[in-house]
Amino acid sequence: MKGAIKKIDRPIFLIGSGRSGTTILYHVLGGHPELSWFSNYNDRWPASFALAALSRFYRFAALKAWRGKALPAPSEAYAVWDFARPVSDSPCDPPLDETHVTATERERTRRLVAANLKYHGKARFLNKNTRNTRRVRYLQNIFPDAVFIHVIRDPRAAIASLLKVEWWPTMKVWCQNQITPQQWAEQGNDPALLAAQLWVTEVRCVLEDKTALAPQQYLEVRYEEFIHNPKKILQHLLGFCDLKWTSRFESFVESFALQSMNFKFKNQFTPQQLAQIEKLVAPLAQQLGYEMEEPSTVSSRSGGRARGMSLAPL
Repeated sequence: MKGAIKKIDRPIFLIGSGRSGTTILYHVLGGHPELSWFSNYNDRWPASFALAALSRFYRFAALKAWRGKALPAPSEAYAVWDFARPVSDSPCDPPLDETHVTATERERTRRLVAANLKYHGKARFLNKNTRNTRRVRYLQNIFPDAVFIHVIRDPRAAIASLLKVEWWPTMKVWCQNQITPQQWAEQGNDPALLAAQLWVTEVRCVLEDKTALAPQQYLEVRYEEFIHNPKKILQHLLGFCDLKWTSRFESFVESFALQSMNFKFKNQFTPQQLAQIEKLVAPLAQQLGYEMEEPSTVSSRSGGRARGMSLAPL
């Protein structure tokens, strides 16, 4: 990565607590003709920047059967981020802010993104990485004009989904001294409540850090609204990011079968568990417009959110 760094125009970061819908939005946006991203190939060989050229095949809807297999696809790319800033507890390291940025990290990160743009042949960079939810100020220092899209989901559904992924029992929870859910349970505690604490802490990180951003740098998107009306939400999101809606991208969006999974939590928790979870998340959830009294309802209140969207309840 030698030579001058080409100007990086308003990189876009999808942020949100785990299992909030950031991945599906990332995969859909990854098909936009103006956007580049780190792929699963970049993640496996983070120093081989030219591999980004393979990502050009991703947007062809006819190849959708190969997504997640041999075809390069948008990746969280922890190995690439760790290449820019090595950390000891990746991917569960604690929050970073502007005070943690070094000149070396700034240059290395910008060169990684610039190389990706070059070999992918795109104008704008897009990335989703759950860890970046607690790195907003850090990233904004490296990319002063970055745009952050905060994906929000009913916390009960996000928590239920997190509990079911295979890596949850052994995941180190950064906001609880790196304890794992397995260790938490061995101490006689309910892992569901640990997941609830993680949701509250990560969402608060974003809401606190967004105060450092200009209005044009922060947008909230609800998982429920995206699934319910993807074209409307995507058109709004692209307009916010100064990206064009094209017929080719519309065809790509239509190649995805989007279905809400929010109903699953209703049968996953006992009434006692649900009451305890709601007690923990309710103050913040209601601030975001989620009413705990009506499980599948999203309130239409904006709650004073910065550049957020408020559509009719689903």
